[in-house]
Amino acid sequence: MDSYIVTTALAYCVGAGVLSFAIGKFSPTIGSRFRHALAGIGPLAGVLGAQIAGNDSVTLVTGDLLFGASLAVGGVASSIAVSRIFKPSAPKRLRG
Repeated sequence: MDSYIVTTALAYCVGAGVLSFAIGKFSPTIGSRFRHALAGIGPLAGVLGAQIAGNDSVTLVTGDLLFGASLAVGGVASSIAVSRIFKPSAPKRLRG
């Protein structure tokens, strides 16, 4: 297995976990499903942007799309794991 693939997948999952933690900490009123979707799928734009950046013309083949989908699933899973470890809490003024 190529080390680039493993490094990209690990960095993506860590980034999604950090993003989920930040959203849960600083915007606790955002629902958990939207937070997981945003944290899990959002960094995919950066990964695809880095792949597209240096070229005039880019073709994304099936392998690229499957890798992107697996990154998104891994990002959502790491977002869920982070939210179970670090419970997002609303500030006192927002509690009912």
